[in-house]
Amino acid sequence: MSREGVDMDRLRELVRLHRKGLPVRKIATMLVMGPSTERKYRLALQAAGALGRPGEPLPDLVELRAIV
Repeated sequence: MSREGVDMDRLRELVRLHRKGLPVRKIATMLVMGPSTERKYRLALQAAGALGRPGEPLPDLVELRAIV
């Protein structure tokens, strides 16, 4: 993983964990990222409608890359 960004698998996991309703800080800790980094990606994913609801299919990696 580069310093320029987070890998797409971690972003997909971020979406999955948010859909499960886990707290923001726990998600950041589980994904080994700072809270501000988690917030940055969460807000971008929310704005694009990618966080969705539980039970919906997770966005594919190409879609995540386009969002961030």
